[in-house]
Amino acid sequence: MTAPEPTAHPQASLLAAYATGWISWPANLAVGVHLESCSKCRSEADMLEAEFVDQLPAEPLAPDALQKLMAKLLETPVEAPSPVVNATLAGVPLPAALAGSARIGALRRLGPGSWFAPIWNSLTAQDCGIYILRAPPGQQLPRLQHTGPELICVLLGAFDDEQRYQAGDFVEIPDSSKRSLTVTADGACACLISQRRSANDHSWPSYRGGDARRSAALRARPN
Repeated sequence: MTAPEPTAHPQASLLAAYATGWISWPANLAVGVHLESCSKCRSEADMLEAEFVDQLPAEPLAPDALQKLMAKLLETPVEAPSPVVNATLAGVPLPAALAGSARIGALRRLGPGSWFAPIWNSLTAQDCGIYILRAPPGQQLPRLQHTGPELICVLLGAFDDEQRYQAGDFVEIPDSSKRSLTVTADGACACLISQRRSANDHSWPSYRGGDARRSAALRARPN
């Protein structure tokens, strides 16, 4: 069964920043996760990227530049594509955008059925954070302190906040917002959240090698 297309999307300015590369790594990852399930935004981002590239000034090429490039490509052995693996973290599906530079820290319990796991990258600024958060049915999503906009992409289930947001939907919440995000009663909800943290928030766990091993064990554990 094909999943429904998302109904909540990034603002045009954020999508343009993603398409042109003028965006922080946490925000880039949040938008990229949304694009995995949203053909509308993928098409728009591709169009914006093409327009941006077309506006770049042309750089002169050496007369034999294309020939050298083709020769180099022909020398490179073609590798078979890697199989797609539907990885999960404690039952939550992990987006393909997390592959590569992203590292998942240890899962931290917040209460019965609630947990979060930080996501790290060497390019992540100290005052930015991104994490996966899971909460059970009927409970408000826990919120960490932050000073900038909060970007939320729903990975699993749904929550209510003036309207229903479900898997694939993208929500941007300003730093001054006091909104309550309540998980719907029909199942647990998990979200990927990118936010700029408050300067006085010291609850963020540091990354340690043991965290990665623990997360790998969680992903391998049967659901």
